[in-house]
Amino acid sequence: MMFGVVKAQTNTSWTPVLVNVDGTNTFKGVEVYYSLSTCGADEVVFLKLVNTNAKAMKAQWINDVVTNDTKEHYGKTKLVSVNINANSEIIGSCKSKVKELIIKLKKYDVEAKDFNTIVGSSFYAE
Repeated sequence: MMFGVVKAQTNTSWTPVLVNVDGTNTFKGVEVYYSLSTCGADEVVFLKLVNTNAKAMKAQWINDVVTNDTKEHYGKTKLVSVNINANSEIIGSCKSKVKELIIKLKKYDVEAKDFNTIVGSSFYAE
């Protein structure tokens, strides 16, 4: 099983998400990053995926929000997936059409002040 861990910070920069057992944020040429932010009144985590491959890739994972007390919050756990064109990136934002890249913390019963990490459980790219 592959997983990733990230630490909370503001939306001023992207932070690598660890998704590989070797401690990197890259799995099969797909890099993963996150940023903590807000969309209106919603506290959110945006994801950014970068495909460094010369072919389109599909990435998939299960979101797991971890709070400062180390409790894991899966919300309505389901496998999410996105397609990424060759040599391109997709970025979550308030206006993003790719809803899988926007994680609304309230759906996990978590507030930003309690947010510690997010795990991309079972991350896989093909």
